Amino acid sequence: MPSRKRKTNYFSGLFLDPVIKGKWDINKNHAHSVKDRFAFYRAVFIYLLSIFSILAFVTLILLAIFALPDIPDLKKVNFLCLVFLVVVILYLISFFVRRTCKCPLCRANPLLDGKSVKHAKACKIKPFNYSSTATVSILIRNAYRCQHCGTPFVIKKR
Repeated sequence: MPSRKRKTNYFSGLFLDPVIKGKWDINKNHAHSVKDRFAFYRAVFIYLLSIFSILAFVTLILLAIFALPDIPDLKKVNFLCLVFLVVVILYLISFFVRRTCKCPLCRANPLLDGKSVKHAKACKIKPFNYSSTATVSILIRNAYRCQHCGTPFVIKKR
């Protein structure tokens, strides 16, 4: 009897891959708690503020190019340089604030991506990286799973 080969579908990886990679559900009864929850809330707030400032900067660039042709170019360039400086400063502040948040178990930074090998249970939503997934998870569920040790943590006090 001839062996049956499975037909390969070349488009299966594009649309049928799961959106969430890893273990998304966190049993809050078995999750560890974080000591300094306000550091995580502060980091998430400043990170979202920096992301929104980047989106506002891109919107201002498009507005300056397409919608405001009558304003002189020197004023547009000066204004955009000032806004770009504010965006860079906000992102640097966000980076250093997120760097202060540590996983209580492994002492790694769950809100920053590095070159380390991720844990098998680490969660990742498809368009984001692991740190952005942790940020979204803290924002939505007040819990996250560390990308380095795979341990679930709850931000709220129990």
